[in-house]
Amino acid sequence: MNNNIITLSKYLINYEDITEELKQGLEELQINNGGIQNITINENVAKGIQNILDKLQSNIDLQTLINNEQQILNVLQNIIELKGDFRIDGQFLNIPAIQQDYTIVFKYNTDIYITGINFSLSGWKKEDRWSMKIDNNIIFNNLTIKEVGDKKCFTTVKKVISNTDINIILHNNSGNSRQIWCDLAYINK
Repeated sequence: MNNNIITLSKYLINYEDITEELKQGLEELQINNGGIQNITINENVAKGIQNILDKLQSNIDLQTLINNEQQILNVLQNIIELKGDFRIDGQFLNIPAIQQDYTIVFKYNTDIYITGINFSLSGWKKEDRWSMKIDNNIIFNNLTIKEVGDKKCFTTVKKVISNTDINIILHNNSGNSRQIWCDLAYINK
């Protein structure tokens, strides 16, 4: 089952594709005495409406919805029933004055839902970056480091399966020694 399904989105209509054509058609409607008494639908309006229907039909695959009904219901149930203990775990790491990547690893024996992350350094250099990788999926890649703590709140929770590595990586490109602190905010279901 694809655990990322709740974070995927799809646009059904690109309004810019149909706006001008539909606008032209609507401008040609005949409205008398301030009320709609006599409406003439010309070719442009009919074409615009048909264009909308074609775009909707090409983006909605009802058979896929029917075939994946149980999967969709499971996802919706997980969204509705996302209850559990809110927790924050923190880790600390001393970084030597060596240019390389340094990793803090969080790992849990139950499924969790990440809601955010805090990342702080005792020293700041413009060359340094940080990344977040869950299993082999890069979530944040080469983010610039700020002079103050960096907090990233997820707009949707990120489900992490039990015993999966959650890696916070400091790319110490400057080669300075320092300390890093990382707090992981999550819901333990």
